[in-house]
Amino acid sequence: MGLKVALACGGTGGHVFPALAVGRALQKRHDAEIVVVGRPGSPEEKWSLDAGYRFRGVRAVPLRRSRWWTNVGLPVDAVGSVSAAKSVLRQEAPRAVFATGGYVSLPTGIAARLLRTPLVVHESNSYPGVANRLLARIADRVFAGSPAGAARLRGAEAVGNPVRPLDGRTRQELRAALGLEDSDKYLVVIGGSQGARGINRILAAEIGVLVERGWRILWQTGAEGLARAREVAANLPQAKVEPFVADVYGAFGAADLALTRSGASTLAELALHGLPSVLVPFPSATGNHQEINAREFESAGAAAVLVESGYSDGDAVRAVEGLRERRSSASRAMLSFARPDCADRIADAVADAARGRAG
Repeated sequence: MGLKVALACGGTGGHVFPALAVGRALQKRHDAEIVVVGRPGSPEEKWSLDAGYRFRGVRAVPLRRSRWWTNVGLPVDAVGSVSAAKSVLRQEAPRAVFATGGYVSLPTGIAARLLRTPLVVHESNSYPGVANRLLARIADRVFAGSPAGAARLRGAEAVGNPVRPLDGRTRQELRAALGLEDSDKYLVVIGGSQGARGINRILAAEIGVLVERGWRILWQTGAEGLARAREVAANLPQAKVEPFVADVYGAFGAADLALTRSGASTLAELALHGLPSVLVPFPSATGNHQEINAREFESAGAAAVLVESGYSDGDAVRAVEGLRERRSSASRAMLSFARPDCADRIADAVADAARGRAG
């Protein structure tokens, strides 16, 4: 192997999948050995193992903003997490650490600095999380998905958000596999790696009308919303309900439109496919960054925004139908946000940092 790199990520797919995309680019371009550092028993552990990477667990606890009194033991927990991360890094001896945010990134990044291992950080969102805001102060290189994110991080460069490349399957192939004709309208509803209660509530209210208007629908609910969604769609054979969609690229590649949250990683994947979407920002996102993300895409004509707090019955149908009427121009606008070389660029920077340490 040319070099070993540790990926520090966790919490949500928005932190994990960009790290895995850079890991793939490091393997392809630099013959790198990849190990992922995350929380044991977490989604990042499963996704990392599914991607074929070794996984090392480090326990980390969140900073709770709403229930501040539960943070009393945080300093002690943080010291323990840093110590555990140092132990893992000593055993693995990576030549660089690449961190994308989430609770486990902070102790792992601090451990990298204490061990004098090069640290590269990437922040996907327009409003950086606590871990990346702190790590940016000690990192060797800092990247951001947008100019707004870069402006909030010391020394950051705006490069876009890393996603895995398209796999060569054509729209025609993907639609044929689903039994879709050219004239069929296909809507993919994905609320993130764990589903989205707000999106599930909206679709439950309006799925009947969407089906009446000719839409075939793939509805990814998350485990929590699965039973209710299957009950709602029980008599709608045009709707397929799944707790998790493993082949997101297959779904996006076949779709006419999407209905999604507006996290940075989701937006990067929509852009790569040129897939217009009705965006429903997560209302509790830090700094309201999901609505900030969404409004940028809406202003460019690539999306329509539906805010949960202002939702009225029928809004989703109107947004979907309105976006479909201008699908061609919206698709071109969405493609203008695509950064297909982002993972390669970051991988090269990580490799440079690693080799600089090696002398």
